[in-house]
Amino acid sequence: MKHLTVLLLVGLAPGLAVAETVADRHLWREQRLFQPSSTTAEGITGPIRLSGYHAGKTTLTFGDKKTVVLTSVGGGVGAWDAARPNEKTTGEIFRLSRDPGPLNIGNFLCGNPKTHPARYIVFLDGPPEGGAPMLRAAVFWSKKAPRDINSPGLCATLNYTAD
Repeated sequence: MKHLTVLLLVGLAPGLAVAETVADRHLWREQRLFQPSSTTAEGITGPIRLSGYHAGKTTLTFGDKKTVVLTSVGGGVGAWDAARPNEKTTGEIFRLSRDPGPLNIGNFLCGNPKTHPARYIVFLDGPPEGGAPMLRAAVFWSKKAPRDINSPGLCATLNYTAD
């Protein structure tokens, strides 16, 4: 009978039940180094490091050693992957503590931070590349949190492989 109750809870409130079980296994919740696997990621951020997920927060360190604190504002299943826009994927939305300013070779996450400051980053797991797990990211400058990849303010999509 307990199994039936759990299944009903998952069916009635998938965001609540899945958030505590499946979400814990996502790459963005691990303390890990990620190497750029797209020319955009290479040119803007270089390698990135996530500090691990604690109480809804993680620290993102860019290749040039600048850091920002990321605070989770939610997430879930939706169309988050620009490479696969018709597929539903699980993503988690984080608010950046601040725009990091110029990064790798003077590039910005969203262009001029005075007019388009990076405000949100969404992480999702991508299909493995060359056997290595892949982390994808979408960066937004909008004042409101994005709801999917087609939300206003999308300014960069970045791909990384996990070390």
